[in-house]
Amino acid sequence: MKGDFREDVAVFLEQEFEGAYPLWQCLVRLLFVQGFVAVAVYRFGRWTYRLSKPIAIPFRILWFLLSKGVEIFAGIMLPASVEAGPGLYIGHFGGTIVNGGVRIGRHCQIAHGVTLGTKGAGRGGGVPVIGDHVYIGAGAKVLGPVRIGNHAVIGANAVVVKDVPDFAVVGGVPARIIGRNDTAKSER
Repeated sequence: MKGDFREDVAVFLEQEFEGAYPLWQCLVRLLFVQGFVAVAVYRFGRWTYRLSKPIAIPFRILWFLLSKGVEIFAGIMLPASVEAGPGLYIGHFGGTIVNGGVRIGRHCQIAHGVTLGTKGAGRGGGVPVIGDHVYIGAGAKVLGPVRIGNHAVIGANAVVVKDVPDFAVVGGVPARIIGRNDTAKSER
């Protein structure tokens, strides 16, 4: 759990500041990055569910209040029931909704306005499973029980309702494969 949060911090420091400030200034500035605050509150919520019930109650109440504050002030909904790997990065303020039960792999980046959830209206239960090193562009929707492969890229405003293979680049409504993520091969 601690390792996951450390990797989250490292990713945010790299993405947000790229060594532009001394470390202590970066850590203070992180407190004002909405995506970082959302991920930190999420990790705290996950931690509270590992505690035994009598001890957990006050921490869960605190987590609930913090998570509602993040939803209201940052526009990011990331419930503790989501399973997210280390290095999760939510880049921007607002409109990001992650349904409980979604599984997100290691080192994934989620832009603003993204929805990861069910198809809704009683159609198709199930939620997405996101692989490792996936980038989800602004406004993208990933709906239903789909699997997004490792190193995939989901373009801005894409609506994904079918599985996406590893290294694929998808875009459109509904999303279709428009290319390959060849830049990720060096990261394997």
